[in-house]
Amino acid sequence: MIKQIFKIIWRERKNNFWVLFELMLAFVIINCCVLYLNTYFQDYRKDPGMDTTHTYVLPLESSIENTAELEYSDSTSYNEKLLYMLKAIRELPFVETAALSEMGKPYGGINRSYMIRKDDGFIIADHKKITPEYLDVFRIDVLKGSNFDRNSSYEEALISGTIKNEFPLLYYDNRKGSESIDIFQLTHIDGYDDELKVRGVVSPTKSSALYHIPVVYTLIRPDGELDLQEAEITIRVKPEADRHFIKKYKEQIMEVSNVYPFRISDVISSEELKRESLSEDIPVLRFKLLGIILFFVVANIFIGIIGSFWNKIKLRKKDIGLRLSLGATRGNIGRMCIAEALILLGISAVFGLVIFINIAQFELLPFLNFNITENSWQNFFENLMVIAVTLLFLSLTVVLAVWYPAWRAAKMIPRELVN
Repeated sequence: MIKQIFKIIWRERKNNFWVLFELMLAFVIINCCVLYLNTYFQDYRKDPGMDTTHTYVLPLESSIENTAELEYSDSTSYNEKLLYMLKAIRELPFVETAALSEMGKPYGGINRSYMIRKDDGFIIADHKKITPEYLDVFRIDVLKGSNFDRNSSYEEALISGTIKNEFPLLYYDNRKGSESIDIFQLTHIDGYDDELKVRGVVSPTKSSALYHIPVVYTLIRPDGELDLQEAEITIRVKPEADRHFIKKYKEQIMEVSNVYPFRISDVISSEELKRESLSEDIPVLRFKLLGIILFFVVANIFIGIIGSFWNKIKLRKKDIGLRLSLGATRGNIGRMCIAEALILLGISAVFGLVIFINIAQFELLPFLNFNITENSWQNFFENLMVIAVTLLFLSLTVVLAVWYPAWRAAKMIPRELVN
């Protein structure tokens, strides 16, 4: 039967050309849409590099508008006051550990005001100022070297694994052990530089629910001054205390953390920040446009296939009648029509795949805002799944479109068709 179907396809090649072209175009468009959706799904599934369960963010604020006017009779510095507040929070019975940070809020977005410079290369990075407990709060793993400690220098830094991938030699071990020996420059957008020595490499973390960005961690200086708009205390609470945590313990946290002129302005769940980040990262308008495109393509294919095969059956009336007269069953006629449509789909998919690969190779998809990275293309299994989903979706559409013309063909009376 397959051989006979190929003969029919070749005999009707002029009419089949437009069917093949339409299916090929649909394959390319739907494959792009599926890959686009898969990219978002894979980004969401990527390891965030941190554990935000049972963690909370405590934003800071000051009762004095102009912090430059702060004068302490006891000569206590700005950051020392905040560290004293941190100590009071850490001693609460339901707190497992706590840290002071600037720009350390999980899923807090991307601060693109810094770049890391090494030799002639550079990359854009976030800069988080932290106390050593920050890695413990979010359980961020140290991959190489070690976390900050009491003996750490303020000229040392921890870098995320994404930076290590960009500059493979930025951190390496010497013969005496994992001593930080390589130096890079952290340049602010305003132009000033900090020369920092790499102390260790930590797990890459997500700056939002979907995206990773390189991060540099440095120690908070007790004699420095944090930007209160970006500063916060982050805490990890004991699991048994996490049920209705904000309702039960918010007032107690506010009370112990009131260190003039600073106070905690709110208690926010890190999981809530993650959900908010996800809702902001999902491009709803783009997904709606994607749905409209898919609907238009599928409707066009559906109507086109029905019309094409309806016309084919009219032209093949005598041939179908002869087959039925010679003993072919109605099921044979229906299966033959469906098999022909699937073969046409398979031929068009081969050409469509060649076109799709060339579009990706020449980087036309990023121009169309399709987020395709080298890693996604190197993952053969993932790309194979994208193609399989596209083929399955198109196959179902084609089978449903051919079913009615095939059913009508099988219902025809042989004597009428032959005559």
